[in-house]
Amino acid sequence: MAKNWHQFSAREHKEFLEENGFYYARTHGSHEFYVKRNLPDKVVQVVVSNKENHRQSRKTMDMSSRHSGMPKSEYKKWINLLS
Repeated sequence: MAKNWHQFSAREHKEFLEENGFYYARTHGSHEFYVKRNLPDKVVQVVVSNKENHRQSRKTMDMSSRHSGMPKSEYKKWINLLS
């Protein structure tokens, strides 16, 4: 059964970001920060919440898509490959 695009676990969310060029930068409390240099003068940061054990919230995934610059369709395609 296909998953909705926002049904990433924290582990899946991290794997997705790493496969798309992001790397772990730091942890602050229960949040991990992943960064990617898109242009020589632009760094993109995405936050992953480790408190959300079963799946990331819709709000977290909306922010991830918006901050990463990747469309939701990329998230959907990747999560459905895991199903």
